[in-house]
Amino acid sequence: MLELIVVVGGLAAFALIGGTAVWVESRRRKSITQFAESLGLEVASKLPSADESRFFYFDLAKRGRQQKTKLALIADDGTTRMVLFERQITSGQNTHSHTIAMSYDSRLTAPPMQLQRASWSTKLTGLIGVKPIRFPDDPEFQARFAVRGRAELEIREFLNVQRRADLTNFVPPFDNLSLSGKAIMIAYPGRILVDQIKSQLQTALLLNRLMIAE
Repeated sequence: MLELIVVVGGLAAFALIGGTAVWVESRRRKSITQFAESLGLEVASKLPSADESRFFYFDLAKRGRQQKTKLALIADDGTTRMVLFERQITSGQNTHSHTIAMSYDSRLTAPPMQLQRASWSTKLTGLIGVKPIRFPDDPEFQARFAVRGRAELEIREFLNVQRRADLTNFVPPFDNLSLSGKAIMIAYPGRILVDQIKSQLQTALLLNRLMIAE
């Protein structure tokens, strides 16, 4: 009898924890939805197929053995499309969440590239993997970013003096920026937070404007 009580008690505790997690998640989503709609954003339970296709141009979309979009906030004026979404990536036994701010603009033409904030880890990656593209004539930009991409000549041409200066002086700073064709992506660790939705979309929009400027 005692063993039965222990088992039943354990199952009840497990159900309570699971139910609490579902309730907390539903409250979080409701809060995000209400705030997004107050900004005039469209809210979708998953990433629309056209945006999914654009996302798959980026390396982040190819990581892990499984990926799933949990929420997407969308603004589209006919020329520029902004999407903020949660991406859950499963690799091995671990699952990680990212908040992705992605813009799509018909006026942008960028070669595939990734810019990461320069750090000891990016330097280590350069020793054992794809080496970053160097900009010896712009030491401030080079000290701040590790730039990677296969089309080196096209990347150098795209990252002209003005664009490098804009990226170097950009506020707030970013850690992980990717460009490909007409799309720009900024990856943030963790899930969507209500108090960061507006600033993350504004950051993506400003970067889009800077990158389409000649």
